[in-house]
Amino acid sequence: MRYAKHMTQNKNSDVLWPALEQLLGPRLNRTDAVRRHHGEELTHFAPLPPDAVAWPQTTEEVSAIVKLCRAHDMPVIPYGAGTALEGHFLAPYGGLCLDFSQMKRILAVRAQDLDCTVEAGVTREELNQHLRDQGVFFPIDPGANASLGGMAATRASSTTAVAEQAQMVAEIAQDQGGADFKWATRPEDRTRLWAARHQGYMSVRAAYPGKDFWITDVCVPISRLADCLGETFDDIADCGLIAPLVGHVGDGNFHLTLPYDKTNAAEIDRLEAFNSRLIRRALQRGGTATGEHGVGLGKKKYMREEHGAALDQMKVIKRALDPTNILNPGKIFDLQETET
Repeated sequence: MRYAKHMTQNKNSDVLWPALEQLLGPRLNRTDAVRRHHGEELTHFAPLPPDAVAWPQTTEEVSAIVKLCRAHDMPVIPYGAGTALEGHFLAPYGGLCLDFSQMKRILAVRAQDLDCTVEAGVTREELNQHLRDQGVFFPIDPGANASLGGMAATRASSTTAVAEQAQMVAEIAQDQGGADFKWATRPEDRTRLWAARHQGYMSVRAAYPGKDFWITDVCVPISRLADCLGETFDDIADCGLIAPLVGHVGDGNFHLTLPYDKTNAAEIDRLEAFNSRLIRRALQRGGTATGEHGVGLGKKKYMREEHGAALDQMKVIKRALDPTNILNPGKIFDLQETET
């Protein structure tokens, strides 16, 4: 779904903004430039900026902000590193964006338990920098320096497997005619090897200057991955699309980046139809509409097809925890009787 404008929502902002300014001071910002920065993605969604942006620094401040927003019927949208791909931090109802980039404390590391406690704004690379001298590392690498809060919200998964699994894959690749299989154990070698993966999106952008990009992902059981990929490649060829594909296919998850022209309505329709077929192809194989990008705005219309009656129970939980529907409303599902 492409949103052209904010949906309506009653908000008593004349009272709310002064209260938030008293609480946060200069850490509340309503300028157009800051709002735009927090209301547009690098993908195909139209910009939907919030009404204001706040930078909380403590859990207590977050609690106070949410209480004020609930009292004034103001939506609250979390924002991590801004690497979301399915409209997660866009503001279809307007609202207050909570930018967690100033909540970066690493509260506890329990290396012996392979466990740590961090604030939501800590990024993957920041955590690994902190862990560098403790003999452990955080292995989950979604291909971006995402915040850990954002990774938890979208169930971002891992590209790390780094001895036994790598050897097994190398042998399978060799038996099937594969070539130039590389893997690494030393951190500096891993960094060099993964540079191509981390720069995958920017590489596609450089290859197709002036284009817009539709980014999507699905995940299937690994026993169904080969036939799903085969049909997907056939679909791409039949449609005449350009669709570079990368994946950490050991868990059945793969990603496509499709260049297109957002001023070409026919091309947008073609991409939307392809994306729908891709998702339904994954669902028919017992997979999911998204492996790690998350549902957000872009994939919520497939949730009934994927989850069936379980979606109604998710709505019951949502209403129990967020009875006034101010916490990132419009994402994953709508609370109305019918989904869009």
